[in-house]
Amino acid sequence: MPEVRIYERAGLFTCPISQTVASRPSDRAASVRMRNRSMATEPKMRRPLALATVIILIGYCLSWQTAVAQQLGTPELDRACRAIANAKTRSDQDTGIYCLAWINGYLDRLNGEQQIFFKEAEKTICIAADVSTGQISQIFSRYLEDNPRVYGLPAWAVMDLALRAAFPCQ
Repeated sequence: MPEVRIYERAGLFTCPISQTVASRPSDRAASVRMRNRSMATEPKMRRPLALATVIILIGYCLSWQTAVAQQLGTPELDRACRAIANAKTRSDQDTGIYCLAWINGYLDRLNGEQQIFFKEAEKTICIAADVSTGQISQIFSRYLEDNPRVYGLPAWAVMDLALRAAFPCQ
């Protein structure tokens, strides 16, 4: 018996021609039963595809979180902070803004940490209120020039060292 391919929502099905081309009411009923039977198996056919999709999405989300969680290295922050002084293009300006934004985040963390965990006498960094973020980026770059041995440390650790040297608490 010849077969005809029928396109359904879930994919491609093949059925005998007598069940797909119905001219009599009994043939139509058989066609509907066949279609209902194939739709009942649809979810079973979709499960492996759905499972593979979920696994791929989970892997993508985990890899994205890993990339976000990586520490900023001192060389990257140094390049970004030096771009402030040498900004000639829009890209250089964006890179400089990245440095300033990172320093603002660092200062927020530092202030919160000092307020929560340290008493006034225990603080090791005391930045004056009139010091700008741009000045702090220059202090960071200057500290790296004077202390090249710290270049391999994370940026937050080098910023701690630079600010302790520049703004010690009395």
